Amino acid sequence: MKESLFAITVVINDNRRFIIYSYRWRQSAISKENIMTIAGSSLGEPVAPSIYHIHLDGTHLPKELDQYIQSSLGFRISDFQGHPEGYRHFEPQHHRVLKVLDGRAFKRIWEDVEDRAHHAGFIGYLEGEYIRSDVRVEEHPFDPTVQIPFKIQRRVLRGPEYDEPFRETEVHLTMDRDASHPQLIDVCLQAGLYGAYIPKIDHTALVLTMQGHERNIRPLTQCLASFLARAGGVVRGTLKEERAIRYAMFGMTHEGLPEIADQVHYTL
Repeated sequence: MKESLFAITVVINDNRRFIIYSYRWRQSAISKENIMTIAGSSLGEPVAPSIYHIHLDGTHLPKELDQYIQSSLGFRISDFQGHPEGYRHFEPQHHRVLKVLDGRAFKRIWEDVEDRAHHAGFIGYLEGEYIRSDVRVEEHPFDPTVQIPFKIQRRVLRGPEYDEPFRETEVHLTMDRDASHPQLIDVCLQAGLYGAYIPKIDHTALVLTMQGHERNIRPLTQCLASFLARAGGVVRGTLKEERAIRYAMFGMTHEGLPEIADQVHYTL
C-alpha cells in the first residue's frame, strides 16, 4: 500500500500559522478516506472537532505492527515523555495516533488494526474516539484569587462483570508546559486531573486528563472551561472531550487502564 501527499494547507490565525498535511491512499479498501496529520503549530495543536481518533496504547508494540500502522495507515508516534512529579500518572509506554475525517474510513482502519494487533502479540489497548468538542483556551494572565471549583475523587474501573469495561468519555486540557503558569498546573493536579508530557516541534505539551462516565465528564468539562476563562494562565491551550466509541484490549484487563472519576465535588 502506498500513500501520496495531496494537500498542504497553511492557515493564518492571529499572525501565527500551522500546517495540516492530508494523505490519500492509492490502493486497498481505504482508497477514499482523508487522514489528517498535524505537523505543528505556534498555537499548539490545532483544534479539530467532529473527527475521529484511533489510538494504539501499549506496553509491548511489535516492530512489524508499528511499521505497518505508520507506513501503510498513517499513524504517527506521539509518545509521552515524563509526567508531573509527585502525582499519580497513567500514560502508556507506546502511544500511536491516527486522526480520521470520515466515519466509514474509521471503521475500515479500525478493523484492520484490531485484527493485526491481535495476531502480532500486541499488549495494550486500542481505542476509537469521536471528538465531541475541541476548543482553544483563551490566553490571559493568571489570576491566583480564582479558586478551582471542583475536586475529583477517582477510582479504578469495575470491569465487564459490572458493565464497566472501559471509560465512556474523557476530557483533555492541553497546554504549553513551560509557558503556562505553574500555579494553574498545580491546582488542576491537586483537583484530581492527571498529567503527562508530549514533546511538540517547538515546545513540550502538558496533557491533563480525566476519564469516566458522561454524567461526570460532561459537566466537569463545562466547569473546567468556565474556570479557565476566569483564572487564565494557559498558553497554547486546547480543551477537548473525546467520546469512546470502540475499544479492544490485548493481553491486559480493565485494571491496567487509567483511573476514572468516581465523583466530582463542586465547591462553588
